[in-house]
Amino acid sequence: MNFISVLASKARKDMRLRITLINGETIEGDVIDINDESVLVINNDVLSGISLKMVGAWQLGPKDKNKPAGPLTPYASPTHDEDEENSLLLHEGLHEGLHEDEVEVFLTGFSPYNVVLSDIEPNKHVPTLPDFFHKGEQDTDRKMWDSILSRFLNAEVINNQEVMESLSGEMIFLGNRYPGSGVFYYNAACFKLKCCNYPDAGQLFEKAFKLDKKSEYLYNAAFAYLHEENNPKALVSLGIYFCIENPLSDIKMWYKFCDIVKETGDYYVFKNVLHEVLIKFCSPDDESGDLLKLLLQSAVYVFKDVKVLYETISSLLRLIKNNDRDLSCDLADLYMDFFDELTDDPGLCKINNSFDRLALFLNCEDGECGSESGSESGSESGSGFGLEPFKATDGMRSDSANHENLEPPLEVHFSPAGIRVPGWMTKGSPEYANGEGFEFANKGFFEFANRGSQECSDKGVPECSIKDEDGISLSEQYSTGLKCGYIYRTIPPGRYGFLRDRDGIEYHFKYEDVFGNAGYIDSATEDNQFPVLFKSRISTLEDAATPYTAYIVFSPELLDNIIALARQFAREKDYPHAILELKTVLDYDPENSEAGSLKERWEKLYEEKYKTNFEKNRISFEPKNEAEWRNKADLMLKLGMCEEAIDAFNHAKSGMSSSLYGQAIAYLKTGRYAEAVECFNRALEKNPLYYHASYARGVAYQRQWMYESALEDFNEVIRLRPDHKDAWKQKAFVLDQLEQYEESIAAYDMSLALDPGDWTTLSRKSSVLTKQNRLSEAMECVEEALSHVPYHPDSLFAKGYIFQKEGKLDCALEWIEKSLEYNPFNVKALSKKAYILAKSGDYDAAVGAIEKALKFNMNNPKTWYYRGVILQYSGDYEKAISSYQRSLELKPGVKRVISCKERAEKKLVKPVPSLELIREANEEKAIHVNSKPELEKLVLQFNKIHSHSS
Repeated sequence: MNFISVLASKARKDMRLRITLINGETIEGDVIDINDESVLVINNDVLSGISLKMVGAWQLGPKDKNKPAGPLTPYASPTHDEDEENSLLLHEGLHEGLHEDEVEVFLTGFSPYNVVLSDIEPNKHVPTLPDFFHKGEQDTDRKMWDSILSRFLNAEVINNQEVMESLSGEMIFLGNRYPGSGVFYYNAACFKLKCCNYPDAGQLFEKAFKLDKKSEYLYNAAFAYLHEENNPKALVSLGIYFCIENPLSDIKMWYKFCDIVKETGDYYVFKNVLHEVLIKFCSPDDESGDLLKLLLQSAVYVFKDVKVLYETISSLLRLIKNNDRDLSCDLADLYMDFFDELTDDPGLCKINNSFDRLALFLNCEDGECGSESGSESGSESGSGFGLEPFKATDGMRSDSANHENLEPPLEVHFSPAGIRVPGWMTKGSPEYANGEGFEFANKGFFEFANRGSQECSDKGVPECSIKDEDGISLSEQYSTGLKCGYIYRTIPPGRYGFLRDRDGIEYHFKYEDVFGNAGYIDSATEDNQFPVLFKSRISTLEDAATPYTAYIVFSPELLDNIIALARQFAREKDYPHAILELKTVLDYDPENSEAGSLKERWEKLYEEKYKTNFEKNRISFEPKNEAEWRNKADLMLKLGMCEEAIDAFNHAKSGMSSSLYGQAIAYLKTGRYAEAVECFNRALEKNPLYYHASYARGVAYQRQWMYESALEDFNEVIRLRPDHKDAWKQKAFVLDQLEQYEESIAAYDMSLALDPGDWTTLSRKSSVLTKQNRLSEAMECVEEALSHVPYHPDSLFAKGYIFQKEGKLDCALEWIEKSLEYNPFNVKALSKKAYILAKSGDYDAAVGAIEKALKFNMNNPKTWYYRGVILQYSGDYEKAISSYQRSLELKPGVKRVISCKERAEKKLVKPVPSLELIREANEEKAIHVNSKPELEKLVLQFNKIHSHSS
């Protein structure tokens, strides 16, 4: 073994290295990473990468965390006086010098460095039906459970991540029917793991644990957070996990736990976990020597570089040496005292509130952890352990229905004494009751991407999907599961033909299902085959020549368009986005030689010449150049911190079209539409094929009610990517707003052809049918959606809308109320509820509902319009006119709002009758007026009658 291989084998991340290069230069710093070829060290925020071929000499020693980075000096050991009689007392222990070799000998067999994250496997989803499904009449729910799992297995085989994400949402909807069970959220989280959606998965695993308290749920949460590189959350999940499970049962995860403690310095969690493990798994009756040794090795490993604990560690090693043959649980209490002493130093253990909050669920019965009053016996230190369980009499019913109190818009968090943590809301708080918490809840989700979307609210949990409610994707890889095949035969008189996929499976198709001009395919033969992309399903025809039909067929020209966009990115030296587009091509056509060769070449070029140290090593430091600012901007946008992202994009001053797109998305998500459109324009000037930017700009136009401009952008996206289902969906919505209903329905049908399981699109199609009074067709769409997702808020609302059109106000109100149960912040549903209440004569309740809708969105012109209608029904014409005026300020020129406003203004004008009319009225009704006061009184009565009659 030469001296270079010794360095590669000995150097670790907790050590300090001084290297003298072969040119005489000296470099020193803390080791960040090392392999057989190179080493990374950092000193005073300066990151250095050194090839081991350049090393002339090296020195290696322990890193002193409590000492500023400086020259590598010998590690001085304290001295002490030996006292054999008190060798077991840590307070007066024998402090022999602590040498590195002594520590290494003691840590023999303790090898966290060998744990590779890719070797750790998560627990799989639960395939078996929950027991409570067998206890009643839940046939629909059982079928839905079976359908979800069946479709998941199919999607897993072909790795269709979009379908798996969608199925996760369906599983959550089903879980809303059974709020006391966590298995639905657990399965939903497992689906998201398959999509590498780690932030969402971690949150859902935690939610499942809070309901069921199963350790495997926390194991998976830790797995998700580790892959997300969110060590603080991984630490909390692992900490609670090992309060339930013996560390010896999962040594790899225990090593990960110790590594994170060492990295983060969160000794509070470590101390509490060691206490729980000692109490729970060590007893005089058990052979627990292996576990005790593991805990002691863990403590030495974690604390050995903490200077203030140097003497205590020395005492521990001496104690262990003197009792080597008696390493048993008889000494458990002594070791527990040692662990306490390790963390007695002021400031060393900072309370981890997240850990305490989750730890509360270990000590409470089902349904009890949501109490606001809680127990008052919690220690001031904030430890979640040793708390008495919350009682049902502490302000919360003990029935299972109150599981929902575990998670209002944000999680309900309590201090160990049961005090509500500032900044968080419970359902009992006034802010939550009147709806003021919704905006706050959205602002609180900065840690994850795309929070607060309508889609997230629909699913009943804080969601973090790749796309927001408008289908805007930050990943920018967009595919809808098309297959690649060849048309080999056509029957022009019958206007149908046959195609074959790469596996030799045959499909029939109709000419009308071919997107674009089908004339060119008439000459297709076995010797003259036409390549196509298509979607397929089992044929519904009797006696069909093939069992499958291709119900939508595209020209492969769309792949050429994607490759052209990738080439444009490459010309900008933006290889990551170029490679991302090529991945979409290869999703559709794995044998596409052009995309394959370009991807291989660009990946190599990017790795060698353009990939920065920041991207390679994920070292977090202040940006110093354009590339680092751009990386920071991308990260801020991914985390949903849009203002910070805008600032970073401005610092980067990058001319790349993808950076302009990212900045525009940040503007779009903060409601600054003019700035967003300007950035999208610049991106499209530089890169006209950038269909992601065209799509997002269309959304920006749509939000400003510039429907014609939005329609142009969505049509451009469809020209380049006819498989873009979200562009079809948004086009359909715009056509609906332009009252082009037949074209809108056709666009919705195209979107549904590309994604038949998009129940939101199906319910929106039903709304257009309802506007055309095609109520039976509309109801068919809604019932189809509800048969798959019985608790889909959009579909429940659509059903209520249909009943309202039929004049069945009671039924309409019932279904809209159901919709609001699953999405209480739906402004459209609240507005419609208010309108129906007003039509029913319940004006007070109607006004309350419409005011609640306005609290959620003060800038929705339709909500102000409905407020005007409701106030007009109740006879308050002045406020009605004011509401109509506000609606027209937000969206000018709407005919029905103008018409309603004019009618209200006419109602407000009170006619003043002449004395002659009064006399005539008196004569007709034989009313005698003998005084001026009586005359004035009569005039008032007349005005009142006239006003009501008009």
